[in-house]
Amino acid sequence: MSTSVSFPRLLLDPPIFRSEESFLSADLTDAREHCAQCGMQLCSLAQLKAAYDAGYRNDQWGLIDTIGQLAKVVSCGDSIADKCFFVGEGSDGASGIPFKNYSDGLIPSYCCPFCDVYKRK
Repeated sequence: MSTSVSFPRLLLDPPIFRSEESFLSADLTDAREHCAQCGMQLCSLAQLKAAYDAGYRNDQWGLIDTIGQLAKVVSCGDSIADKCFFVGEGSDGASGIPFKNYSDGLIPSYCCPFCDVYKRK
């Protein structure tokens, strides 16, 4: 029996966004504060995967809520990445989003609405 997690489409209202400003990947304090100024938080992989499933696409790397990790909101099959994030069963590259480790320099961040539905336990 296959189990999968479904997410409401309301994730895109208000929309997630990738910041124009860049932040250190080794210290997410400034990135978190930037998102908070908009009433948002740094996106989790689960939130970005839900946005992907709802039709959102962004082929640019951005900081997420895990220190030293970046993600894109495209299919793993469309991107070279260290890892693929999946929700539910399966390992088809088209159903996951890419993420990778990154520790050098500055990079924009992904900001998402506050929503506990997307927190993985």
